[in-house]
Amino acid sequence: CDGRRRGAVRCGREHRCRFESGQGRLASHIDSNFVSTDDAMATLQAWSIFVRLLLSITGLSIFFLSFSVAVAEPIGLWMTEGGRSLVNIADCAPEGQQSRLLCSKIIWLKEPFNKNGELLRDKKNEQKEMRSRPILGMPVLSNLQQVQNNTWNGQVYNPEDGKTYRAQVVAETDKTLVVKGCAKVLFNWICKSRTWERVSEDVLASEMPLEPKIDPSQTQITKQ
Repeated sequence: CDGRRRGAVRCGREHRCRFESGQGRLASHIDSNFVSTDDAMATLQAWSIFVRLLLSITGLSIFFLSFSVAVAEPIGLWMTEGGRSLVNIADCAPEGQQSRLLCSKIIWLKEPFNKNGELLRDKKNEQKEMRSRPILGMPVLSNLQQVQNNTWNGQVYNPEDGKTYRAQVVAETDKTLVVKGCAKVLFNWICKSRTWERVSEDVLASEMPLEPKIDPSQTQITKQ
């Protein structure tokens, strides 16, 4: 040092100016920890790309999950096992009721007449007053309430024995419906399952011979 006052510090000739030395150390410390503007911008852009990619992946996952859940439900037209009948499932909740309530009815039969050419009727029904009703147009699934994703519980009527069973309906896919009927025998529940296949309205209109023909009110039935 030349002996002049550096700030408030006096330096001797035999020593380096402590003020200047301090400045050097401070500058060295700043240089070693300093991040340039270009580096900061590059880091920020990298994080921005990563966040956008993560949000995109998460959004797509939620979309496909919600889509798969939304389409896998029982509402629509279903061909029963063996192609013997066509069932229409719809929302039949009373007006003003918030929760959904599904039910169904038979809208087509492969063989709607008996050997004598008479319309099949619900002759095995446990209720005598119901035995004269036609099977065509008859309710099958009733009081179906959703209990979890793609699963509904309610009742199912079987015209083959005239009994009503506890039912569970599972929409395994948008095109496959598993209908399970259960009855309690002693202390155990015995269940049988049937798999129904979805039928589109286009196929129904173009390929299926709806016989017998039903008028809109479903009160008159005529054989074609």
